[in-house]
Amino acid sequence: MKSRSVCLLLQICLFGMLAPVWFVEPAIGAGQPPEDVKRLTFGDVQVVHFQRVSGNINREIRLVGPKTVVTVPEKSSRSTLVFHADTILFRKEKQDVSDFIDMRGNLRYTVTQKDPDGTERVLEGTAVAGTYRRVEQKIELRGDVDARLTDPARLRRPATLRAERIAVQIGVTPFQYQLTGNSNSEVRFAPRTEASGTPRVEEVRLARFREGVFQPGRQAAFSGPETRIEIDQSDGRARFEAERITLAFESDDRTVARATGEGRVQARVERSRGTGAPETVEGQCERAVFLAREAQVLLKGRVDLTLLSAEALQGPGRLLAEQVAFMTGRPYHYTVSGSPERSRLVFTPRSPVSPGSDASPRSRFAFGTITIESFERGEFVPGEKALFTGTGLFFRSEAPDAGSAARVRCQQVVARFLNEEVVSTAELTGGVTFDVQRVDPLSGRPQAARGKAERATFRNTAQAREVQLTGPLEVEIIDEVALAAPGVIRDPGASSLTLDLSQDLLTFDIESAQATGEIRFQPRDAETGTSAPVSPSRKAAPNRGNPRR
Repeated sequence: MKSRSVCLLLQICLFGMLAPVWFVEPAIGAGQPPEDVKRLTFGDVQVVHFQRVSGNINREIRLVGPKTVVTVPEKSSRSTLVFHADTILFRKEKQDVSDFIDMRGNLRYTVTQKDPDGTERVLEGTAVAGTYRRVEQKIELRGDVDARLTDPARLRRPATLRAERIAVQIGVTPFQYQLTGNSNSEVRFAPRTEASGTPRVEEVRLARFREGVFQPGRQAAFSGPETRIEIDQSDGRARFEAERITLAFESDDRTVARATGEGRVQARVERSRGTGAPETVEGQCERAVFLAREAQVLLKGRVDLTLLSAEALQGPGRLLAEQVAFMTGRPYHYTVSGSPERSRLVFTPRSPVSPGSDASPRSRFAFGTITIESFERGEFVPGEKALFTGTGLFFRSEAPDAGSAARVRCQQVVARFLNEEVVSTAELTGGVTFDVQRVDPLSGRPQAARGKAERATFRNTAQAREVQLTGPLEVEIIDEVALAAPGVIRDPGASSLTLDLSQDLLTFDIESAQATGEIRFQPRDAETGTSAPVSPSRKAAPNRGNPRR
């Protein structure tokens, strides 16, 4: 019996070496070869186009040939593996000689799996080498692995997978992939999302990972110091770079629910505007979450962001906080929380365009660049509003071109924009301590108003440029040209003081409801530059005036 087996193998070897290759090579996965093609079968495995075969049918068989094609059916998973390699080794491990298959050289493969409803998924591609263990139904592909996955039930178009090594579990539905990658590795897929009412996830791209697990519609987890994910939506894109990135899917096994990046996260989110530069958020944090259904991005842990909005901001803004959440619709709406020692928002509203205006910038008060610091909570919508609260909140506005500035300590800031451009009003409340500065348009010398109030309201419109102070007041007016010493306005009761910032700080309007106000100014002599004492006006009734008059 043994001599008969050896004789059979020798005949096979001789046939393989001597027979001419006159038949046409079938495509990988093309089905059964023509009847006139010589073949080798053992068990349910079929081999065609081999040049040489050697070994023992009960232990190990080696096939050699540049056109060898092997077909391996797997009834338990309704799958069929068809592959080519220059050298193929079959080895028995438990049951028969097809338990383990080693494939080397110009590996091409196609795996086809059918669901009970007839839906078919196909994995095909190339690699340098690979192995297949039939008991585990696991294919391991190695060396410049390039795979293409067609899965109509879960993907709108074929996905691509590229890595140094991919282990494919074909015994599960859908296929599960374990990937080992490098800087050129990527997984790209377009989920079949039918969700309406929110921006749809068009495509997901994972790249530069070292390790990863991917199962379409079920799970995706990747790691490596420069792992990147890009999520394209119908109206924008989100990108995270992190040490660990995971994807979660909805219960329909196809819709992306969320993406999470953890560990030294670099984030960039942009919203397309049709024409012009997109609205963009980019920066770093410790954890970033993209919520697809809510169309929201959540950033946590030492958040440091740069904000770009050509529609509403003049140049980049900057936001520091512990947590920032924003919707990815139009416009970006930031909800912010932070610790007082590390929270800051800096932005410059766009300057309004006034055709035909020849007014000097120094003839008006402007907000310029706004800084809000030491807040605990807040909301910011570029071009619409900024609302922040905190026990030691600090508000600062600086406009060097206009020679104006404001510095205020308070507990709440509510600023509103005018026509998506300049801030029109800023209302500051809660134990206000303020310092407002401007340049006198006549003398070019600085002026200032400093003190305390319960509320300060800045108005910056075409009709009025002023600050209104209310509540118990203690105000000091500084004008080195007109005053020999700082002027003083006090009122311990309910009162209202309005300073006209478009003229000069010595033009004011004050109302003292209980007639408890005190106004004291010491004008400077215009001829000699010396002071001329003026008796202070104490406990003044409702008063309006300009000490220069």
